[in-house]
Amino acid sequence: MDNYKAVATLLLTPKEVAEYAVEKFISNREVDSLLSLEFHEIRSRKKLRSSIPEHKITSAQQIYADSSVHRNYLFRHLLRKRKEICQSLRKIPESYRFICQVEVPNKKNKKYKNIDVGFTSNGKLENIDNTLMDCSIRETWEEARIRLSSKYYCPKFQKNKRVELGLTDLPLCFSYGKVYCFILIL
Repeated sequence: MDNYKAVATLLLTPKEVAEYAVEKFISNREVDSLLSLEFHEIRSRKKLRSSIPEHKITSAQQIYADSSVHRNYLFRHLLRKRKEICQSLRKIPESYRFICQVEVPNKKNKKYKNIDVGFTSNGKLENIDNTLMDCSIRETWEEARIRLSSKYYCPKFQKNKRVELGLTDLPLCFSYGKVYCFILIL
């Protein structure tokens, strides 16, 4: 097994697919909701905050008075350190969206002090995972309730999607320290 300890999955889908996933999602112990976002909405703190219902912000502030809306660590890393990936993400057609997860503080799980908006799934490699792809598939199901097939991870499939969308400079994957990140276009 590789030296990676965790996997993150960035799902880029047609707008209709993203909106369907958001609409059908049922919150679980970690993820409160999903959002369908364009990259420019992720980059703008104001637009990101406006995508979160005010009652969720108020509820979070009742638990932690200074709670606010934040991009999760991977978003922050991409926006600050990976300029070449940012440049590629800016070229995504308007008909496509990221499926993002929203984690909010609650009284039972004090792990989140802010409302964190992040890519579709992030998770640690477990013994049941034979590969990083297995971890990504499992985590995406556990967190976002989106069942992915390994065919989406096929480099040929992904390269064809990138050519189709004019995103040939968008990488298939990248690393962030011990986190291996897949960028999947469905």
